[in-house]
Amino acid sequence: MRAARLAAALLASVLLAAGCSAPPLPGDAVALSAHAVDLGPPERTADGVGRLAFRGAVALSSPDVRFGGYSALQVSSDGDRLIALSDKGHVLRARLRHESGSLTGVDDAAIGALAGPGGAPVAGTRAHDAEALTRDGADLVAGFEGPARLWRYAGGALATTPAVIPLPAAAARLPGNRSVEAVAALGVGRFLVLAEAPPATGRPSAWIGGASGWRAATYARTGLFVPVDAAMAANGDVIVLERRFTWAGGLASRLARIPAAQLAGDALRPEELALIEPPLATENFEGLALRPGPGGETLIYLISDDNFHPMQRTLLALFALAP
Repeated sequence: MRAARLAAALLASVLLAAGCSAPPLPGDAVALSAHAVDLGPPERTADGVGRLAFRGAVALSSPDVRFGGYSALQVSSDGDRLIALSDKGHVLRARLRHESGSLTGVDDAAIGALAGPGGAPVAGTRAHDAEALTRDGADLVAGFEGPARLWRYAGGALATTPAVIPLPAAAARLPGNRSVEAVAALGVGRFLVLAEAPPATGRPSAWIGGASGWRAATYARTGLFVPVDAAMAANGDVIVLERRFTWAGGLASRLARIPAAQLAGDALRPEELALIEPPLATENFEGLALRPGPGGETLIYLISDDNFHPMQRTLLALFALAP
């Protein structure tokens, strides 16, 4: 079995090196509609959104009842494929389409199962609420709330039994629906974990570490914004997606950057990159993925969680941060 896995991995490496398309990913093929949408009035996005350039957005829909609720996102380094995890424990895989550097479409979609310890699908159980997805080497690591968990999927195989990465006790005690929300792999088994719940007096709201141990940190918040996802850029900085909701003002999103040097300390003070608020589209953006662009820029993908509600949309948006 080990030899077979090694042979498969070597074959995949050869195909990718030769520029061949990867084979279809597992799951049931589903119909998926994608149409381009404006983030807002062209005059508000033509010169960028904050420090970011807007590179297109598409609204996604599917008649499949498993579609929706996406809070976790990964995009392949070549921009060809996406993986998204839903609040209900399903995995969406699809192909991305770009033209002249802009996101123009999504197709070739499949929806499959996300497995838990023991290998059984988590859909339909209390363990289904995936909130983060990060890549650590060849593995994918998913973060969950209610209760807080980190699961490692060897080789990125999300339908196989994951290994449990122990979390610090303080993180495990956080409120079920406001616990582990953002997880960014920092390399070699190290992670940054951010909690959505506001820190209580004297308690941490962030942790850096992994299976060998954790250290607590603080994450400086701006107003009512809370962290909902994070990912490390090629230069070691961490980009954080934050969300704000008020009954009076509705939804807003904020993108911020933690400089790499701060990760060695215990005080994280993110700097704002962009604010997405009316009149820009203000869907419930919860998933974030990064990849390097051809010109040295950092490409930032966002996906919104529609909460399986007909009045909300699943949007996939692309931005670029200049080097």
